[in-house]
Amino acid sequence: MQHFTLGSESVERVSGAASSVRVAAERARGMIAYMVIFAAGMSGYSGLGLWTIAASAVALASVSQAEYAELYRRGRELGLTETIQSTMIASFANALMAATASYALGWLMCLI
Repeated sequence: MQHFTLGSESVERVSGAASSVRVAAERARGMIAYMVIFAAGMSGYSGLGLWTIAASAVALASVSQAEYAELYRRGRELGLTETIQSTMIASFANALMAATASYALGWLMCLI
């Protein structure tokens, strides 16, 4: 591991690289969520079973959990367990609604 003691310029380069990696990771999570919603729509279009709605909802909720895991951990440490649980249930409900809407729109496109 290298130590950067050449001045503030080297440290700024390292923090800039870390920021770039962080932005790329956030974009990847967003892309995964869009791909899951797209897959739910395509499964509705192709007439796959309704189980794909549940699978898509679980995938979307997992992406949300991965994104906000640190906040959930901090909330539990502060004793906000009920608030965290209600937030996670609401997140899963939102994921379920998004997956259901995407599946339904895909199914309607098949009928047109």
